[in-house]
Amino acid sequence: MVPTNTAPNRLYKPLLIFATAVLMTLLLAACGSSDPTAAPRPTDTPRPAATATPEPTPTLRPGETPRPTATPTPSPTPGKAAWEIEWEQLEVNAKQEGRLVYRAYSETGITEDFQAAYPEIKVEASTGYLSRFGVQVVEERKAGIYAWDVLVGGLNTAIGVLIPEKVLGDLRSEIILPELLEDSTWIGGFEANWGDTVTRKHAFRMMESSGTGTFFVNFDCISEDKFTKLDDLFRPEFKGNWYLGDPRVTGAAAPFVSYVRSLKGEDYTRRLLETEPVLSRRQGPAADALLRCDTPIANLSPPNIVPQLREGLGPKVKKLTLITSGEWFTQDLAMDIHCCGAGTKKTAPDGFTTSSGDGGLYLINNAPHPYAAQLFINWVLGKDGQQRLVEDHGYFDCSRRADLEKNCETGALEDGKAYASIHTDTNAHFFSDTQSFARSVLP
Repeated sequence: MVPTNTAPNRLYKPLLIFATAVLMTLLLAACGSSDPTAAPRPTDTPRPAATATPEPTPTLRPGETPRPTATPTPSPTPGKAAWEIEWEQLEVNAKQEGRLVYRAYSETGITEDFQAAYPEIKVEASTGYLSRFGVQVVEERKAGIYAWDVLVGGLNTAIGVLIPEKVLGDLRSEIILPELLEDSTWIGGFEANWGDTVTRKHAFRMMESSGTGTFFVNFDCISEDKFTKLDDLFRPEFKGNWYLGDPRVTGAAAPFVSYVRSLKGEDYTRRLLETEPVLSRRQGPAADALLRCDTPIANLSPPNIVPQLREGLGPKVKKLTLITSGEWFTQDLAMDIHCCGAGTKKTAPDGFTTSSGDGGLYLINNAPHPYAAQLFINWVLGKDGQQRLVEDHGYFDCSRRADLEKNCETGALEDGKAYASIHTDTNAHFFSDTQSFARSVLP
């Protein structure tokens, strides 16, 4: 009989028991829920949904109203540019506002055309001297009144009063239409349009003409050879017999006398003021006096006489621009050059000065109808708006747009020419200096 080896059996049994224990331990760890005595695993508590934090309400000044809630901008439409979507949404929001409060120096058809284009928006237009409006709007704001949306008019008050008093808003940021930002749209380029040449966002010179010193002369009263140039005002027959305005205060006379002083010097200007011109800020009576031949020569703002001429009154009244080309600044009274031509940098004018007349465009900040104001700004700077302004103002003001079918009668700016304008912030000090000078000469 073969003997049996019992040693391996004695080793195998303990190993089997150990392996079984390890396996059971692993199974219990993986399936802990199978242990009836184990504590149940706590159920996870769902995280609460995040709540959007509301935007803080801005602190408003007395009488100031927040920008109204706009209709949500729709999702982008395939095939439409972002500006087109923004423009369509602006039209919707402006129509919801339904109102535009507009101020200008003189009446034009521009508000009628805008009203026709957007009948849902009621235009409340008023006219009057901007110098008086400047005082009015500053006082209104002190009383917490914010009543105006947009303003069209001369730059003297804008640069001298409205910008320093922080009345004007950022017009540049309101422009949506891409064509308005293109240099090719404007004579001299887009950037040359600003009267505030440093910030370039408050005073937009949409109308401007070359030459200054606009006189209306009634040749029913004098022969045409008697008055052809500025020096003719020294003739004895015109002493005390021509209308100037009042250069001692803000108004139409101060820019003219400022140019004369800068171009001809102070001795010449003093002699001119000593010819005893009729001094008055009331241009309506001065226009009547011109038509009656009481004062046959008048330095008038065109809106005060052009309507009568268009009605057939004063058939022999002619407009003469006495300071155009061929004039150079005296060295100690030279004005800054501001225009024109892309990339053209000149230190002296090509014999040209300019006048912006009543052609400045401004956004009043904290406007009660901001969407309607923005819509009007883009519309009036467009080709249709500028063409209508030329139709109304073309007798005396020119548009700076380069693509109009017909611009003003005379005096449109030219690319490449260097111009100097008193209607800019860098030349504005000539106003106050000239007013002080005039007060030292006139009684």
